[in-house]
Amino acid sequence: MKYGFLDRDASIDSPLHRLDPRTKLLLFFSAVVTVASEPAGELSAFPYYFAAIAGLALLSRVPAGRLAGRLLAAAPFLLMAALLPWTARMMGGAPGGPDPAAFGASVLLRGMAAVLLLVLLTSTSAFHHLLWAMRKLRAPEVLGQIVTLMYRQIFILLDEWRRATQARECRTAGKLRLSPLSIYGKQLGVIFLRSWDRADRVHAAMMVRGFQGRLPIEGSHHLRMADAAALALSLAVFLAIRIKL
Repeated sequence: MKYGFLDRDASIDSPLHRLDPRTKLLLFFSAVVTVASEPAGELSAFPYYFAAIAGLALLSRVPAGRLAGRLLAAAPFLLMAALLPWTARMMGGAPGGPDPAAFGASVLLRGMAAVLLLVLLTSTSAFHHLLWAMRKLRAPEVLGQIVTLMYRQIFILLDEWRRATQARECRTAGKLRLSPLSIYGKQLGVIFLRSWDRADRVHAAMMVRGFQGRLPIEGSHHLRMADAAALALSLAVFLAIRIKL
């Protein structure tokens, strides 16, 4: 089964795509930290943050529908986080705390901005390039190995789900006689057992081929003046918004 859809936007030719993965990792991580550091209940800076994010999105040439779709997928979790101040106030929280409406709105906007920035990061770089950048930036080696194996395991789970679904459909022509909950529950159990066994075989095959906790990367990346300029300009913009220049 092909899973090219996971990195389907990484092959777009744009100014952001051409940046070194290390530059993009530092750029977007710094932007997320800057947005997240906005004081609770402070809303005046978010129009400027979203204008800067829109500028990055235009430079990336990633379809707007793709960004909106991924933001929509995260929307339920963002809304639940935004409703927490109201829940705390109803359960007898401190009456002198921040206004729940402003606090919840700031949580929602910070979450939306962070999701959009992370989506842009993953849309402008292949996943194994980001893992390579983490390693070059001296991220903990064990963290890179865990993320690498989780990334590989996702493919195994998706493939086992496809195979189990195909087998179930071949054996249940027409309307299902049993409860769908029972059928899908048993299918999940089968997938868990199959993926566990297959993961052992995949890991053994990777070790035989010399796997040392790192995925191979094609091509080479070099830091250029354009990378330094892009990083400096982006940081200057987000920091200027943060300190209200």
